[in-house]
Amino acid sequence: MKVYHQEIWEYHALSPRTREDNPKGCFPGSDSPFPGRRGEDQLIVYDQAYGQPTTGTNCWGVELLVDAAGRILTVAGGDSAIPENGFVVSGVGTAADRLLKVEPFGTRVSLDRSGGRIMWEVSGESLLASAQLAVEQLQEELGQARQALLDIDYTLAEQKLADARQALSQLEALTEAAGEAERREAAQAVKRVCAQGHLACQPSLRVEKRAVWYRAMETSEAAVEKTLRYAKDAGLTAIYLETWIEGHSIWPSEIPGIEMWPDLQGFDALGAFVRVGHRLGLEIHAWVETFLIGVVPHSEKGKPGAMERYAPLALTHPDWLLESRQGLRYSNRVYDRMDMYFFNPMEEGARNLVSAVYQEMASRYELDGVSFDYVRFPEPNDPVDGKMDDFGYNSNLVGAYRQQYGTDPYTITEDHPEWRQWCHFRAEQINTFVYRVADEMRKMGPHFSLSVSIFANYEVAMTLKYQETMDWVSKGYIDEVFTMSYYMDEQPVIEETRDTIRRADDMAYASTGISAGLGVSEETFLRQLKGIRSENAAGSAFFALAEFRGRDYGRLLRASLYRHDAIASPDQVRQSVPAMLSEILRKVREIYIPLAGGTEQDYETAQYELALAAARVNPFDSDGSRAMLETIAGLLTRLEQLSVGEPARQQLRRDLERTAYLLRVHQKRLTAREHA
Repeated sequence: MKVYHQEIWEYHALSPRTREDNPKGCFPGSDSPFPGRRGEDQLIVYDQAYGQPTTGTNCWGVELLVDAAGRILTVAGGDSAIPENGFVVSGVGTAADRLLKVEPFGTRVSLDRSGGRIMWEVSGESLLASAQLAVEQLQEELGQARQALLDIDYTLAEQKLADARQALSQLEALTEAAGEAERREAAQAVKRVCAQGHLACQPSLRVEKRAVWYRAMETSEAAVEKTLRYAKDAGLTAIYLETWIEGHSIWPSEIPGIEMWPDLQGFDALGAFVRVGHRLGLEIHAWVETFLIGVVPHSEKGKPGAMERYAPLALTHPDWLLESRQGLRYSNRVYDRMDMYFFNPMEEGARNLVSAVYQEMASRYELDGVSFDYVRFPEPNDPVDGKMDDFGYNSNLVGAYRQQYGTDPYTITEDHPEWRQWCHFRAEQINTFVYRVADEMRKMGPHFSLSVSIFANYEVAMTLKYQETMDWVSKGYIDEVFTMSYYMDEQPVIEETRDTIRRADDMAYASTGISAGLGVSEETFLRQLKGIRSENAAGSAFFALAEFRGRDYGRLLRASLYRHDAIASPDQVRQSVPAMLSEILRKVREIYIPLAGGTEQDYETAQYELALAAARVNPFDSDGSRAMLETIAGLLTRLEQLSVGEPARQQLRRDLERTAYLLRVHQKRLTAREHA
């Protein structure tokens, strides 16, 4: 068939295993390789000659997995499995940008190994091959869903598969005389229906956090209504609204010296979001940039913008600003072209001002909670004279450390035996502030939710930003932890989710934040969310709503993972536990018995009915929660004795274990608050 489009690219290396294979695949001046021996901006091809099952690359690139026929199987981020008799085209930096522009559907990929080239070709033949692959993948996915007894609409999914087969038949029936436009349209018809079928195969949970971070831009209640109706229609459940923006409020504050965010033109955005959000059934949490009080962007000439506009508190309280080792009072983010100003967390005046901000919001508005952000030190500036230009060298911090430990912090560098002690000393200034604000918030409302956005590389957070999140969690000050897992691939998202759940040890609900603005493929985006679910996290959060909306993720999720509304937030156990038990009964009757056979007696639905009835009247205080945990434990024990198939048992076990997780965290939260 006629070739419609063709491109030929050069690649930098094929299955590099030594420095000689790809010299730029090692760190400069070293034999130590980059992950996968893939260097900066390089395009690398991996096939089975690589000798490893996966590429070994990190998560900061893009990889196309190609089968033996040259069809692109999927788009991934890193460390991808190398297809049998196929290969992986992997890129990072500018090479990754090029790969993101490749349309997987309809493209055939071939290698000229002797010439070091990749050929990308679109033809009538390649369009047909991609259409056939799409139908094969949908058929396999639906079969796997049925075998696993996933909670999907099987009638809809079966209809999409039938429609896809019909569309493929029409494409296959085209004669050689068919033109490019006709053939492309017929192939796209297959692609569209298969994409719809794929989304139909994704189960939708009824109990999970579906959150999003958002910076308000609205200047009227009507505009707020429009934004929040979009969020509601997209299946979201919670808005984490940026309320303390770079030292500005989004409400008319009565605290002396606090100015409103200028873009709002005096409109009380916080009040409007709370009113409209609650009317629509959305949670509204105050997202607070705790110690970050100014971000001054650079102009085109590299000069900072007006301090009066971007960092007024840095002008009115210069003595409260954090200082670096070199005496700078701002963190210079060269890459982002901005200067960031932070309050010194040891300065009592600064602590009192930020505390007053939290208290004013919580007392004036019916918030569902507050969420700590930037409750840390800034990242260091570029090294000077070989020393990291880190922060925390104000006279009060330096003097207090010297008095307590007898060492001048200016003599302490990363290789000094007191380095971790100096890091912890600075982190303690953050810790004590979190304790204080948490205590103040709890006195204002015993069920007030306190959450925090964190870097999930806990070692780096401790020694670079002086943030000890799990200290706050273990002491009972935090109700929910959001990791900021912003990656191009799903594996690091899954790993950070798993690690955070483990570290939290049921002392706080663990949810995972992912980026809506990195430009990952829709399939990767869904894989990240499914990976978070696979670890039994409380839910997900997206950064941020503007990017989420711009990429039309609401449409994507409403047709798949958010097909049904979440009927309960995981931390609201009075609603979530009965909802989980009710869902178990529904799935037994609508999915497990029809697809796997058996009777209600085989599943002992009467026991679940009793548990549901008890949950509906349970006060979920300490005694009530403990009793319900015992009930769930009994159901889990009894589950192993049921005469049902293993797929049904696995689904029941997963739902019961999730219910137990929600209860365990709730129970520990109650205990922590009782002893606060």
